[in-house]
Order: sequence, then C-alpha cells, then structure tokens
Amino acid sequence: MTLSLWFLYVITFGAAIALPGANAAYAIAQGMTNGVRGGLMAASGFALATALNQGIVLAGLGLLLSSHMDILIYLKWAGVAYMLVLATRHGVRNLQLSSRLNRLVVQGSSLLPFWCRYLTLR
Repeated sequence: MTLSLWFLYVITFGAAIALPGANAAYAIAQGMTNGVRGGLMAASGFALATALNQGIVLAGLGLLLSSHMDILIYLKWAGVAYMLVLATRHGVRNLQLSSRLNRLVVQGSSLLPFWCRYLTLR
C-alpha cells in the first residue's frame, strides 16, 4: 500500500467514524433507555468492532480471502448459519411473549397497557 493510498484510507475512515450515523443513534437510544451504563456499553461495543475491523484490514486478511475464494464461500455460509440461529432464537422468544400476552388478554387482565392488546396473534 502506497503512502498516498494509506492517507486516503485514514481520511475516509476517520470521516466515517466522526460523522454520526446509525451507531450513534443506537448508543443514544441505549443511553436513554438503560442509562449511562447502557450508552457506554453500546459505544464501547462499536469502538471494539471498529478496532477489530481496522486490525483485519491492516493485517491484509481481505487480500488473503480474495486470493482464496473457497475460504470466503465457507465464511459466508457460516455467517448464514449464524443468522439463522439468531432468527430462530428471536422467533421463539417472540412466540413465547405472544402466548403470554394472549393468556393475559384471555384472562381479562386490566394490568395490560392499552397497546399490548393489539400485539396478540389472533
């Protein structure tokens, strides 16, 4: 990597980090709902992910993967499997929540907020 290309990379990456975006909105939302600790945890997670991304780029793993396309294909399918596991967990959790809400609505609980009555699967 030439020096001019490296400076261009640093400037572009620095601008992407400095400008607020979805990550900043998420950190602010976590701070508003979970307090200062939640906001700091979200911001720390983004900082750690950014540092990991920088390490991967600077180590040249992108060049390694581009020269060995079969590794990239396996890595992509591992990502697909991981996303399916996350989706399954999320779906099961939502079904359990929905069944609890249905039971409370059927029992006629007045403790439910107004909007929860419309979240059932009926």
